[in-house]
Amino acid sequence: MSWQLSVFSRCRASLALLAVVAVAAACGGDHEEDDRIQSVVSFGDSLSDAGTYNLQAGARLGQRFTTEPGKVWSERIAQAYDLDLTPHRRVDFGLITADGSGGGRVALGGNAYGEGGARIELDEAGDGVVDLGGGLKLQAQTAMSLKSQIDAYLAQAKKFDKTQLVLVQGGANDFFSFLESPTLDPAEAPAYAEAMAVAMAAQLQRLVDAGATRVLYSNMPDLSMTPEIRAAGVTAAGLAHFLSDTYNTLVASAVKDMPIVVFDTASMMGGVMSSPADYGLTNVDVPACAADPLAPSIAGALSLMCTTDTLVEPDADQTYFFADGVHPTDRGHQLWAQFAGELAKEKVGK
Repeated sequence: MSWQLSVFSRCRASLALLAVVAVAAACGGDHEEDDRIQSVVSFGDSLSDAGTYNLQAGARLGQRFTTEPGKVWSERIAQAYDLDLTPHRRVDFGLITADGSGGGRVALGGNAYGEGGARIELDEAGDGVVDLGGGLKLQAQTAMSLKSQIDAYLAQAKKFDKTQLVLVQGGANDFFSFLESPTLDPAEAPAYAEAMAVAMAAQLQRLVDAGATRVLYSNMPDLSMTPEIRAAGVTAAGLAHFLSDTYNTLVASAVKDMPIVVFDTASMMGGVMSSPADYGLTNVDVPACAADPLAPSIAGALSLMCTTDTLVEPDADQTYFFADGVHPTDRGHQLWAQFAGELAKEKVGK
């Protein structure tokens, strides 16, 4: 499974129009004082991963898929409410040892359930344990799906309440899997996009059925605008654009009668990319992170290994849009959180 996850889109709309969203009539911004948001829960993939995967022995938290020491958009939105959002668990990569000093999974109890590699319903990597033979086992990627993330939350908390802000994004991993298939048939794209939209809508419905009344769903960026897809050529980019646009349209239609606020990540990020200088960006085409020869990226997730010492130039984490072929820099997450957070406070509550 590739680490390539959610990414961003091209759009020529002005920033004044970027907050165009699909909002169900039941979602209003008027809440009583005792209904103020008191906690944030997030579900998603690498873009919402607050530090699940740990590559450093002894570290309390893992690394994020962005330029360190940056935070992902969902964490930043929680901060805007003066709240913390920490990982649900930590996955320590490495050999699994009997004394617990090596690889394994550690429960942390946080409300950030997103994991790098996650798909909507498919737990492709399972528990991530690889049997090397001879009694040796390796802890690797887990990539708990959005479905399983919600299962895990409900198994513990049973339901949501009106004081919780629930953040959701995802889907791109499923589409990267489709695009990277050795038996790819473009004719199957419409049906695949529809199936994934149905899957995402089903998970959003589960949140509502479990009592969530303040849900901000951030739609999928246009995969065709990522450095990785652009490098694959015009044909791949065209198919990726079709999949992204079709999926977003279908999900928006499916949730229009749910108490769901849809943040248009695709339009917002595309607008930023079309006028980068307006947001202090100098490069929206190539990654800010350079490969570290002493610590090569894991399955292409260059951002997971990215530090201030591995940037292509000083301050690239604040002046570049992409950290690697698909993931945003710290500045990219700042912008995402800024616009999505403004929408949340306007439509979901303070």
